[in-house]
Amino acid sequence: MDPWETYAPVVSSSTVRLVLIMCMVFGLTTWCMDFTNAFVHAELKKEDYYFIELPKGYETEDGSDSVLMLKRALYGSRKSPKLFFNALKESYLRRGFTQSKQDPCLFFRHDMMILCYVDDQIVCCRNPSNAQKLMKELSSEFTLTDEGTLADYLGIHFEVKSDGSFEATQTGLVDKIIAAAGLLDSNPCDMPTALLPIGRDAEGKGYSEEWHYNSIIGMLQYLQQHTRPDITYAVNQCARFAHDPKESHAKAVKKIIRYLKGTREKGLIYRPTGELALDCYCDADFCGQFPVEDPNHPVSVKSRSGYVFTMSGCPFHWASKLQTLTALSSTESETLCLSEAMRHLLPLRELVDEVWANLGLDKDYPVRMKSKVFEDNNGCISLATSPKITPRSKHIGTAHFFFKERIQDGSIEVLKIDTTMQKADIFTKAMTGPTFKTIRR
Repeated sequence: MDPWETYAPVVSSSTVRLVLIMCMVFGLTTWCMDFTNAFVHAELKKEDYYFIELPKGYETEDGSDSVLMLKRALYGSRKSPKLFFNALKESYLRRGFTQSKQDPCLFFRHDMMILCYVDDQIVCCRNPSNAQKLMKELSSEFTLTDEGTLADYLGIHFEVKSDGSFEATQTGLVDKIIAAAGLLDSNPCDMPTALLPIGRDAEGKGYSEEWHYNSIIGMLQYLQQHTRPDITYAVNQCARFAHDPKESHAKAVKKIIRYLKGTREKGLIYRPTGELALDCYCDADFCGQFPVEDPNHPVSVKSRSGYVFTMSGCPFHWASKLQTLTALSSTESETLCLSEAMRHLLPLRELVDEVWANLGLDKDYPVRMKSKVFEDNNGCISLATSPKITPRSKHIGTAHFFFKERIQDGSIEVLKIDTTMQKADIFTKAMTGPTFKTIRR
């Protein structure tokens, strides 16, 4: 039995992208290192001791029935990841690093930052010799490999362009998805979704594909989460039916894969604008499921939220999901989306403040820490910026206006944006080719 706490954190993908954008802005060098046999470096304390049987072929000198007491964590134990992270954290803290309050896998010191994903680490610093010095110090406690400047991380390839921008791609994962679905000889298509959303199709033909639906969805989720926000809406639609997929859902998945085949080498391009500003675009699709769902089922009147955050003009966090509450109007659906986006925006602003304060970054760099939230619904903007709550809006007042004080103190500004300029539109609904490609670009 293993009754102890076993949770070990890994760095958020949005934190990785945010930090990399800030590295581009301030000209920091990125360096990678990998710990070899990571878990066995964690020494076990008395309360953590494990006992194992003697390996086959071994016996005690007196032939007694004995067990072995482990002194270090063992691969296969549920607690080993947590023990290794704690050992790594203690090592960083001893060397003057501070752990972020917003992301426990981000550590910073006056001269560098470190991002931790289990045994894979990204070191960000002004002087590469500082990274080399840190790795030399860590080698006295851990066995690690110097993997040089950032080129590949967690299956993501980073390529620096001639204009100073860089592109993040996952061509290896795209090829794996295409092969797993048996679509190597298929024709590519221009769009990842049909114009109508996907419904439950309760009476539809059953799933009959040879490939495993959940496995493909898992790979697509990892892809959209890191480098392909253009398929986020399409993947989220298909993921809703992983418990009971139909032939229509398999057809939708294959359309995504055929789209990926035609855009195999494309990825997320980072080209900072020159201003350190954290902004948000949010949008909602009111009752978008109604045309394709049973009108007697509650999901038919659910709305969809979509939002994307940018740092210095570069996207680093995005989402597309059905709202859990049933909105009574398009204004309310937009307000629910705005509220959800705000719950992510506020801690992200604090994360930027942490990095800024601990690294002593260039104070002369153009900074605008008043975040702009771009919304295309006038009713939502009025509700968010007005100090009063009306009888028509009081039922959502308590749960969804917690952010009003941040708007009123001037740290966040909600602005009207034309629907044609709304970047979050791509996360809420299918659209025609020209519109889709404009937002994608």
